[in-house]
Amino acid sequence: MSDNEKSNGLAGFNSETLKEIISVFPDGLIIISTSGRIIYHNENAEKIFGYNSEEFSELNAVNLINDGSRSEQSGESEFIRDITENPGKITNIKLKGTNKENKQLFLNINASCIRIGGETRIIFAVKDFTDRKKYKAEHEYLSQIINHSNDAIIVISQDYSVISWNKGAERMYGFKEDEMTGKNVSVIVPPDRMKFFEKELNKVFSGETMDIIEVVRVTKSGQKLNVLISNYPIYDEYGNIKGASVIATDITLEKRMFDTMIKYISEAVMRLRNPSELVRINLINLVELLKKDNLSKEDLLIHLQVQIKNTEQITHNLRELTQTIIGSYDEIPAEYKEYFDN
Repeated sequence: MSDNEKSNGLAGFNSETLKEIISVFPDGLIIISTSGRIIYHNENAEKIFGYNSEEFSELNAVNLINDGSRSEQSGESEFIRDITENPGKITNIKLKGTNKENKQLFLNINASCIRIGGETRIIFAVKDFTDRKKYKAEHEYLSQIINHSNDAIIVISQDYSVISWNKGAERMYGFKEDEMTGKNVSVIVPPDRMKFFEKELNKVFSGETMDIIEVVRVTKSGQKLNVLISNYPIYDEYGNIKGASVIATDITLEKRMFDTMIKYISEAVMRLRNPSELVRINLINLVELLKKDNLSKEDLLIHLQVQIKNTEQITHNLRELTQTIIGSYDEIPAEYKEYFDN
């Protein structure tokens, strides 16, 4: 569209200053006739829809806006008719649009019908919030992932108050989100671990990313948990640290299982060391006797039967130990208990 055509489209707006204001208008500005023909547009409208000035001159408003009410026969749009029937009224509409590449846009439009140079014209001030819509969708998607995570994911401000508390944190610590939002996170930290907690978080607030560490935390009921945590700084749009993200995995069961295993191994070593050594010595002596041919068949059988008894005793000791261990810990899975029983 030529500058002359643009001037005709803006008949009645002869102020050069006003034209300059319109040219730098922060939104996309489009002026159309009552039939939807585009009479004027600014550069921001070109940026939003991807058309150059000449291409815009060939378009109708319904080529840009998909409000779902377009008539296939007339090409008219109901919302355009509604605007022309209410002159002077500013109407806010959220619609889907289409750019030059036929990609969907999410548009926020303030529209008004006015008289320009004796003609009825419709002015659209168009904001493109497609990126924000995508960001919101991605944010909701990530929120679902976070809330369905078994890990506790908490966001803490620099004064240690809780900004975000996911479902995993609710399950792990027993506090609901509304109980913790805005509260000091120290309620889940044992008093004797508070100095270490503050020291590690202050490192994060200074920009460090912590290695995964094992700590103790406390639930609403007072139960102590062994958890693995990793802390990460969170930055605002200006690059300033505004808080920390804390991801915690409950390893209490695994910790108990590990302690049980260590206890089992220690007890097994203690119970088996002496009888096993005795069997070994007896077998060595038996081999020496056989080498010297000083052993009758009857004596050999006696010796072997003794060693069988010794090994049976070792097996009995192990089974007894196993039953004692698995009977003392409910955390041991049923399939493991069944395996040991057999």
